[in-house]
Amino acid sequence: YEYSVCLFANVTQRRVNDRMRVGLGVWDRWEVSVNASSSSPQRLAFAMRFNDGDTCTGDSSRSADVRIACDAEDFRISNV
Repeated sequence: YEYSVCLFANVTQRRVNDRMRVGLGVWDRWEVSVNASSSSPQRLAFAMRFNDGDTCTGDSSRSADVRIACDAEDFRISNV
């Protein structure tokens, strides 16, 4: 799958060889937690929460969390 994130708008996915996109959710809110491990000092972990995406089988709508990792030297999207 190929994922597309439009920050503060929506998240979609599509199969690599397919044109049809599936909506995984629209921007809802930030989620913040403390990420602590024995190898690094405590730091905040941020996730962008996207809800109310296209419907799956059985009436439940899709959702996605886009986790963002930040430190002094690196900024990257770590997980969708």
